[in-house]
Amino acid sequence: MRMRIPISVAAATLALAVMAAGSAHAKQVKFSGKHPIPKAVEGEFCYIDTPHVHAYEPEDARVLYREHDGYQHFVGDPVAFGYEGPKHTYYGHHPVEIDPSLHLDVEAEPATEFCYLDGPHFHHDTPPGGIKFELKGGAYWYIGKYPPHYHEHKTLYVQINIIYKPIVYVRPVVVVEPPVGYLGPIIDVDIHVGIGVPDVVIEVPHVHVKHKHYKHKKHKKHKWKH
Repeated sequence: MRMRIPISVAAATLALAVMAAGSAHAKQVKFSGKHPIPKAVEGEFCYIDTPHVHAYEPEDARVLYREHDGYQHFVGDPVAFGYEGPKHTYYGHHPVEIDPSLHLDVEAEPATEFCYLDGPHFHHDTPPGGIKFELKGGAYWYIGKYPPHYHEHKTLYVQINIIYKPIVYVRPVVVVEPPVGYLGPIIDVDIHVGIGVPDVVIEVPHVHVKHKHYKHKKHKKHKWKH
């Protein structure tokens, strides 16, 4: 005697089978360190420090991430995407160190990438050792020279500011003049901030130029011959 299975149960079983098959074939993407979770998935933030895998692509990966050895490294401001952990203030474009030893079995030299965010912003790490930074006004400023590869990729990576501009979040406030040796851009960032948050103000030293006054001689009128 055959047992009849209700249509609803059969449909549910088929749906689960399809979902399981889909997840089994979902692309596995490697991440290294903390990073935002795409809104299409569930949003918020992933706090895993060690190398790990997710079944989704990173959002805006071309400018928010740098890929090394097949792993995606987030290089943007995490606070804009809901990060609530320890944070440190930076100003302008600066180096970001990526340590490939985190996901390799052998020791490897750190790779230097750059963050192209204009003005004041956050990162969850302090500056790497051996790179010239100065802490002034509560912010880290990069006071070294920008290497050729910084300029080579600037056109692409500077677009990170287009992504951040419409995001409503509280950026840090910097009200001091840049330290000596800072070669990056000084920009009054046009951003959307929370209610009651002061504007970002950068005080640039004024240069007073003394003008020497001279007496002007009277010019004789020239007669033009026709």
